[in-house]
Amino acid sequence: MKIGYFLKNDLLAGVDWREVNRANPGVGGTEYMVVLIASALAENKTIDVVLYVMADGQFPLGLKIKQVSGLREAILDSNKTNVDYLVFTHSPISVKEKYFNNIPTKTGLIVWCHNFISNKWLSFYANCKELKSIICVGREMLDLYVDHKAYTKMDYIYNGFPFADKEILMKKLVDVQKRENIVTYIGSIVPSKSFHWLAKAWKNVLKMVPDAQLYVIGNGNLYNGTVRLGKYHIAEESYEKVFMPYLTDDQGNILPSVHFMGKLGIEKNEIIAKTKVGVPNPSGYTETFGLTAVEMETLGCVVVSYKCPGYIDTVVEKRNLYSNPRKISAYIIKNLLTPKINFCETYDELKDKFYYEHIVVDWIKLFEALHCGNCKIHGTERVNIFYNHKWFRIFWGKINASLGYILPTEVWLSGTRFYTKYIGLKKKLQYKLVK
Repeated sequence: MKIGYFLKNDLLAGVDWREVNRANPGVGGTEYMVVLIASALAENKTIDVVLYVMADGQFPLGLKIKQVSGLREAILDSNKTNVDYLVFTHSPISVKEKYFNNIPTKTGLIVWCHNFISNKWLSFYANCKELKSIICVGREMLDLYVDHKAYTKMDYIYNGFPFADKEILMKKLVDVQKRENIVTYIGSIVPSKSFHWLAKAWKNVLKMVPDAQLYVIGNGNLYNGTVRLGKYHIAEESYEKVFMPYLTDDQGNILPSVHFMGKLGIEKNEIIAKTKVGVPNPSGYTETFGLTAVEMETLGCVVVSYKCPGYIDTVVEKRNLYSNPRKISAYIIKNLLTPKINFCETYDELKDKFYYEHIVVDWIKLFEALHCGNCKIHGTERVNIFYNHKWFRIFWGKINASLGYILPTEVWLSGTRFYTKYIGLKKKLQYKLVK
């Protein structure tokens, strides 16, 4: 079997990807997953893997690389070179409908959705005969679309993570209760990742925990190296003006307790290993999985964030997920003063679900299922049915399916539509909170 993966890395030229099986080299989680899974799959001698890239870089040995101008060229080359299935990531900005017009159907297409999917794109994917499978990155994410026609093509495969040896970690890591009062944020510093929620809460944290320290890993050009940064060289200028007033004194100097570390690769693990509380994305607004949460938990941190689909899947201690954004400082303070985490149980649960070598097995199962005319590798059992009106989406989905999906999914009570409205309200709230 021959499998292709498409990596949109035109803004990430020159990145060293050779040690992706150890840690993220300092890129977005989506791009990291594409290279990690493709390189791990390439180690299976029964599968021929090619990674289509848009820019050069240093890639893992043994992984075939072919440079293309974009997704359409990757699709055309896949058909020409007898690739059985081509996996590309869902991106409404870069993926255009024209890519799928007038192309051969020999290669089966699989869209890997790391971002939430609009009704428009769900409908397009559902009706695109070349598209054989729609893969979500989490179980909770998949359940958002149970009422849509596209669900008949959909399943989930968790993102993978390269876990270090537990025994070695236990010898090296300091117990969370004995760590300094360090809070760490990791991610792109852009509005959609809501770093400003944490920034606004920081002075409240200092009032209760005066020796608290905030480490910020990442900056505003994590996903796009061409972004012009503002005065502090942290984020785009207009966004800096939103959050920096909360992290500076009256003269505009960065508070002594705040440390902006910029983009880091594997060396960020040294900071995480000292961290007591990790806050990967304060609003959870764009989190379909929560890879950074897994990264933090496996190094012994308590993870605090918003209760959302991605973190329900990936945060073991659900009691540290808040539903009221105004309580972010209270949750951080509580876990700085009385942190609780069972490292061994947390590590074992996460590795069982997310170890990348296990995840590669799921990808192989998917390819084999597709080859046999099936696009699902998981059953239809449900969990958390009372979260975010999931029970209604299940009910509505059964009615819609029984009628052959003749009801418009744009009906305002449709689960997907309801969730879109919910996200829109939350987006308005996150900006309100920083005013």
